[in-house]
Formats: sequence, C-alpha cells, structure tokens
Amino acid sequence: MKTLKKAIIRDNWIRCPTCGKKQFMLYGGEVIHGLKFRCRTSNSRQEHYFLIDTGNGGE
Repeated sequence: MKTLKKAIIRDNWIRCPTCGKKQFMLYGGEVIHGLKFRCRTSNSRQEHYFLIDTGNGGE
C-alpha cells in the first residue's frame, strides 16, 4: 500500500500536500485522527489522497 502524505495545516486551513489547494477550515476544537481524505482537485485521471491528523490523538 502506498504511504500517504500528511496534510498541511496553515492559518487553520487544511491544505493538500500534493497541490496546496485549500480543503476546509478548522474552527478550534476539532480532533481528527487518521482520516484518509480525497483532494477536491482530484479527478478520474489524477486522483490523490492525503492523511489528516490534528489535535493530540483524542486525549
């Protein structure tokens, strides 16, 4: 299985590590652990995914 790149979190925005496109905004208390997310710019020819991990793992 292919290793997924981790999301870039900048200015409370989740960004794709492959293309840099903004995906969605974090508002403060969210904890996301191990979410495989499909980039919004993906299409059937160039599909790419990345991994989202925020917070402290649910503690």
